[in-house]
Amino acid sequence: MELNDVKLFGRIVRDAGMKVLPDGMKIAAFSIATNRSYKDEKGEFVQIGNFFPLSVYNQYAEKVLPYLTKGRKVIIDGYLKQ
Repeated sequence: MELNDVKLFGRIVRDAGMKVLPDGMKIAAFSIATNRSYKDEKGEFVQIGNFFPLSVYNQYAEKVLPYLTKGRKVIIDGYLKQ
């Protein structure tokens, strides 16, 4: 069982960009926005937006780049890395 598992549901903030490093590694970089809502102590709904920078590497970067366009709904399944 993997303990470092993350699922994010959101929308892409801006079109993804592709970078190629000197060693040939390809990186598709993009950000998504997610919303969280809850009721405050007064019983009113509050929405909070969060933004997450994400990266996809090598052959996966090439495959998904055409689909990573602003406003598109996405589900991200991955892991965290520092």
